Amino acid sequence: YLPISPHISAYLEAQMGECGSIPPHISSYLEAQIDSPAVATSARACFFLQATGEPALAAVYPLTNFVDTEGVALLRGRAVVLSEERSGALVEVTLPAVSSGGGVIDRAGASKVHQTGYGDPSGGVEGVTYSPEEDAFYFLKEKAPSLVLRMDRQPPNAKRTLATVTSVGDVAGISHVPGAGPGTDGDRLLVISDKSKQVLLMRPDGTLVGPPLALSVPSKSKPEGISILPLDAGPVCFLTFSEPAILQKYCGPE
Repeated sequence: YLPISPHISAYLEAQMGECGSIPPHISSYLEAQIDSPAVATSARACFFLQATGEPALAAVYPLTNFVDTEGVALLRGRAVVLSEERSGALVEVTLPAVSSGGGVIDRAGASKVHQTGYGDPSGGVEGVTYSPEEDAFYFLKEKAPSLVLRMDRQPPNAKRTLATVTSVGDVAGISHVPGAGPGTDGDRLLVISDKSKQVLLMRPDGTLVGPPLALSVPSKSKPEGISILPLDAGPVCFLTFSEPAILQKYCGPE
């Protein structure tokens, strides 16, 4: 969560609705982490909420000794997995309670570190998602080549390549869409490309389902993250995040 410039804040406010203010002490901390003061020209942050009530920044978790983190996925409870591009590792950590306001998370305290073997400083592991039914990770290698891969969470952490992506360029984010059961044809994966600004829908075996979806984002933006929303009654929806600060919601037909 970073302070964003006024024109971007205004854009998001117009697109998404309400904006909230970052508490001063958290804003000061965030501004201290940013190299360019020009980026931190505002202490406003926008939030997209499904629930009612005023938005609020609940906690900040500074990371130390991690190696170029790129993706995050929820495991269960407060346990999450972080992906590292340069090391190629998937690192499991537990977030401090929100009631504490956050806290530093050091890589040395990770509960598990899974080595994927796909580390690369300029095209390694990007997004990660987790399938609780399978107890498995799906993750991406960004480029040269762009790969969609699956790895068991439990030893011996069997891995397999699901697809080599050539149709949309570099890949950045991935989200698991639960279906009828683990590894069944009902499951789907959403994969977002930062280069072509498109989203792919594929089965767990890597086969594509329909043509890519072109995102409605400015030409200079860079789509990075994607997440399926809870599969409640109604259309299937997902969120995408594009740099520098564009959060969008896409939905299928009713």
